[in-house]
Amino acid sequence: MNKELELWEQVKEMLKASNDEATFNQTFAPITEIYKVQNNVIYLIVNNSLDIFRLKRFYLVKMNELLSQIAGESMSFGFISKAEAEEQLKSQQKETVIPTVVPTIIKKRNLRAEYTFSNFITGEANREAFTFSVKVAESPHVTINPFYIFGDVGLGKTHLMTAIGHYILENNPNTNIVYTTAQQFVEDFYKAKNKNQKNTAFADEFDNYYRSADLFLVDDIQYLADRQGSQDEFFKLFEYLFENNKQIIVTSDRPANELNIMARLKSRFSWGMQTDIKKPNQLLREAILRGKLKFLISDTDEVPANVITYIAENFDENVRDLEGALRRFISYCVSFNIDFNYDNAVLALDAIISTSKSSSNNNTKLHIEKIKEIIAAYFNINVKDLASPSRKQEFVYARQLTVYILKTKYNQTLTAIGSALGGRDHATISHAFEKIQEAIKTDSNIKEDVDNLISNLDKQYKI
Repeated sequence: MNKELELWEQVKEMLKASNDEATFNQTFAPITEIYKVQNNVIYLIVNNSLDIFRLKRFYLVKMNELLSQIAGESMSFGFISKAEAEEQLKSQQKETVIPTVVPTIIKKRNLRAEYTFSNFITGEANREAFTFSVKVAESPHVTINPFYIFGDVGLGKTHLMTAIGHYILENNPNTNIVYTTAQQFVEDFYKAKNKNQKNTAFADEFDNYYRSADLFLVDDIQYLADRQGSQDEFFKLFEYLFENNKQIIVTSDRPANELNIMARLKSRFSWGMQTDIKKPNQLLREAILRGKLKFLISDTDEVPANVITYIAENFDENVRDLEGALRRFISYCVSFNIDFNYDNAVLALDAIISTSKSSSNNNTKLHIEKIKEIIAAYFNINVKDLASPSRKQEFVYARQLTVYILKTKYNQTLTAIGSALGGRDHATISHAFEKIQEAIKTDSNIKEDVDNLISNLDKQYKI
């Protein structure tokens, strides 16, 4: 406990430096005790539930940021009221003390501190999964059990599952959470099975560890495919936990009915609720980047909007790649002591733009060229005029409508559009798009041109 108390004292000093004296004395100074440490969460004793609410609402994210800077590991803070702590201590004193057996082959797997609901950015692609996750967290094993989250790699399945665990722990610190990957479960099972040939204690340890779960979190269940012995063991565990009203949450890269596992397990996964997370659209990717940015630099305004847009446009497969690109950009600029601007974003990320995206971009260029031909014909101009440096009004207008249509109808990135229109920069293309976007609301002639162009494109060219 000394280590955790020292960490809290260091965080308090940092909070004292960043808050006025009155705020610090009222909010943080009274917190002098640590109740316990569980699942890498340091539980602080707070006067009452109202103080806990204020700390969670206004200060918890900052406190965890500071703790992460000091500890360098996945640790976070939680809170418990003084009255609740005293009640739990009295209850524990009445219970029979059972000696703690330290596991010999299975180590506790802790939850990542940063994977909380407050750090999860929602949008159209993940709102359903987020909503059901909150519902499970608020009423574990009551309405949705098991809870099955599926989707491609790096979209936030583990984040949501872990956030449920953090939420439940905050409201009931005594909850025993067992988190594992399906791969780790298989390894634990075979270790226990092999060692059981010499000593049954290892098999007992395996059973005791997994069956002790109040909340059972399993990542990447698809890994159980073609592992009959592990599937049988997992099925028995599932039945035991479910019958004892324990919450089960599973993630996978595909729906349950597409898993290559035994039918009775697939059936069990369908008992509760299945929800999927889709690939984030441009708006959600930009929101995620802005959310991640605050954990990387102190002044997020140093990174201009066109950098966020550039990264979101070029890393559109999953959140993991998106965050990795942002971290690379920030590290690159900090390492070379250069500005967080658009040109440096291009330099920093050029090497990791995937070759598959380059191949896709070749097809995109062919589509854009055909679309440009149809638009140029509508205005009775040469297609080269759309990409020329000419500022003639008829060319500028046709060019701006091309930008608008490529962006809204064909969902092309501003970078791709700029490249197709003579290598124009991001700011110029963005300005053209915004100008038509606003003008179309009030100018019926411009709206008519847009409608006619879209009609022509629908008739002449199908993508």
